[in-house]
Amino acid sequence: MKYRKIHIFLLITIISLISLACKISLGGNEPNAETIPVSADAADSVQSIIDNATITDAQNQTIAFTVTEEQVTSYAAQKFAENPDSDISNPQIYLRDGKIDAYAVYTQEYFDINMHITLSAIISPNNELEITVDNADLGPIPVSEGLLDSISSMIDDTMTNTLLPASTGFRMETIYIADGMATISGTLVP
Repeated sequence: MKYRKIHIFLLITIISLISLACKISLGGNEPNAETIPVSADAADSVQSIIDNATITDAQNQTIAFTVTEEQVTSYAAQKFAENPDSDISNPQIYLRDGKIDAYAVYTQEYFDINMHITLSAIISPNNELEITVDNADLGPIPVSEGLLDSISSMIDDTMTNTLLPASTGFRMETIYIADGMATISGTLVP
């Protein structure tokens, strides 16, 4: 009987230590749509689509290009993977009903926290892409209004400077987000 108690105690101790060694998921929102596949080809195609749209339609001074959820998700996954300091992984970016719904996992030491950000994208009167964070949750906790503004600013700068830097001479005129695609159109300015 004494040995049985020792075995049970050791078993409980081992299970407890194993659970401490594993990451703990703090939950949060998860995508309620199908998982978007990630591929290097889809990620690489994003810049190629932009470059080819510029070259193809330059004579008409009108440019339009479309990116898919798979391309945007793959591009984001590639950028997060390239940054060794990134705490974000497993992005899933849905382009539906005029909104960008971005999900990812934020990792801090032993904790994995699901993130969800809902974004709106418009073209400003200055013909610049403006991205606004409508809602954000970190795990089960909504993000404060001040942090939403900071995230909006950071995403806005990243999108504008990474995908369409001002030096390209591209003036955006419309953005349409629906059915798993985002289409941006505009004109070239000399």
